[in-house]
Amino acid sequence: MEYKDLVEEFARRYNVKGLVALDGVAAMKIDDFKVLLIHNDIEDAITVYGEIGEPPPDLGGRFGGTLLKADHLFQGTGGAVLCQNPDNGVYVIFRSFPLASLDMNDFCTSVGKIVDQIEDWKRLMEGFQAADEAAREKAAESSEFSLGGNNFMQV
Repeated sequence: MEYKDLVEEFARRYNVKGLVALDGVAAMKIDDFKVLLIHNDIEDAITVYGEIGEPPPDLGGRFGGTLLKADHLFQGTGGAVLCQNPDNGVYVIFRSFPLASLDMNDFCTSVGKIVDQIEDWKRLMEGFQAADEAAREKAAESSEFSLGGNNFMQV
């Protein structure tokens, strides 16, 4: 299938209003996630690109490390690439598919899998953020504890 035909049929099938393939990029929201369908005319492929979101503050690299470990040799990514967009710092996932090998059903299944992965990574990121917030709260509580000076009992 041709890129433009694929995008138009996808929009028709899922009733996505305003999905237009302008300059080889079609943007939409699926389940509140930004998803792009990008045509790579050199390789005649389509890339499904989805934003996971902005990394939570102060993770000390734990989430990024988890992301990179999953990305290593595509273990746990279903062949997709996980990375951080250097332009805006947002974590993203994407996968390219040769147009010659795609039919509409395969394409729709592939887009669905990417969106599922976006949701899974978003939940994981939120879990890291919640765990870090809980740890900061515990640290704040423990720093409020005071022995009232240097009144330590010596034995």
